[in-house]
Amino acid sequence: MFGASSHKYKTGAGMPLHELKEFQKSHNLSFPPDFEAFLLAFGFPIGTNIKAIAGPFYGIFNLGFERAIIPDGSQSFLSRESVLSPNMSTQLWEKLINDMPDENGAYDAYERNLMSGIYTLGEQGCANYHALVLTGDYRGKVVNLDIEFYVDGPPRFAFEDNFLDWYERWLDEVISGVIVLNKGYWFGYVMRGTEEELLEVISKAQTEKTKINALNGFSILSSVKKSTSEKLYLLVENEKGEVKNLALKMLTKFEPNQVVPHLTEMIASNDADCKIACETIFRHAKTHANNFSENILERLTTIDDDETYRFAMYVLEEVEADYSEFIAQGLSHSNSKIRASSAYQLGKQKFRPDFAPDFIKGLRDTDHTVVHASLRALKGSKDIRLLQPYYEIATSYAWDDTHVLANLEHRLDEVGFRSVTYFKRCYEDGNAQAQFKKYTSGGSVLNLIRQTFSK
Repeated sequence: MFGASSHKYKTGAGMPLHELKEFQKSHNLSFPPDFEAFLLAFGFPIGTNIKAIAGPFYGIFNLGFERAIIPDGSQSFLSRESVLSPNMSTQLWEKLINDMPDENGAYDAYERNLMSGIYTLGEQGCANYHALVLTGDYRGKVVNLDIEFYVDGPPRFAFEDNFLDWYERWLDEVISGVIVLNKGYWFGYVMRGTEEELLEVISKAQTEKTKINALNGFSILSSVKKSTSEKLYLLVENEKGEVKNLALKMLTKFEPNQVVPHLTEMIASNDADCKIACETIFRHAKTHANNFSENILERLTTIDDDETYRFAMYVLEEVEADYSEFIAQGLSHSNSKIRASSAYQLGKQKFRPDFAPDFIKGLRDTDHTVVHASLRALKGSKDIRLLQPYYEIATSYAWDDTHVLANLEHRLDEVGFRSVTYFKRCYEDGNAQAQFKKYTSGGSVLNLIRQTFSK
């Protein structure tokens, strides 16, 4: 399980009471009683060479090993009133982040104020942490933080009322296999409940956010009753916006055949709806991709949004059919991201000589990302018509962070040119085609040696 190698499911015999009291005094904080009880029962003495107690992700920091969210300095922020709330709007959070000053000293002070009353519990990976609210109306609740302070949403509070309920839920989900069986699942970010409990929350919900939280809870259930599927279908029929789309995703997870008409209609609709449909199929109904392949192929050439195109490609990858001709058309799209994606996807198909003109178009693209994708897609391709655009790239690009020349060198090595410099010299001397033919026909001694050792 992700992160378990850090804590190895180990707990201590409890840390001494005097150490716990001294730690809180020296750090000017007061732990909630249930977290104190946890440390006294399962913590390790301060100074023990153990970083974490068994817990979610990389575990619960043992006292003395906590990684501070806030820069070094005054610890007074830990006793200040917390400004975070489960009901904080995205707009307010964005304002708080955008108002951050640029100056180091002012930035640190602002950051400490933003994280007032927040104690770091443990790491989740990258810049994500779980933390404990020590002050204010939400004292005792666990909150998930991204300390890079992205503006895509406020910190997300766990749904449990206190630390021990949150920790017990983790134990339950480890034992039941929920965490292991749900690929990509991040513990503590979705509401927990039986299908009946989640449906009850939805029926009594006063806000769209509550409905969304409850619907997300279905994502970790392996199956639901027919009556539950019927209620999810009613949500698809009667709700709008994100609630409707999320209900559709959950229904697709449990009853994919039931939503074929809805998904088909969405594929034919605007790019935003088409993206939702393709993403839903990709994440929840891969084995049913064949049911939608014709609709997606018909829609492919009219997609303008690169994210929609990307998810359409993901679905088509699950289909046992050759759709190369449709992908090749994407190399002429006005959106450079779609052109690059088309080159990448076309490279996954078996190279056909009739696609050489399409790849040449990609190699001559004005956007270096398309050129880069085309070069990578042409791995193993041996077509003499590629030499001229290869030369154009060799004389137009410098060795820089676009990686274009590095990938060109790989392609050239596959057809007998040991470097870009050597290829340019051969091309300018008029010997490139002869060298290419000699190498690809097996006439080169070096090529024969390579072929021998590659068998």
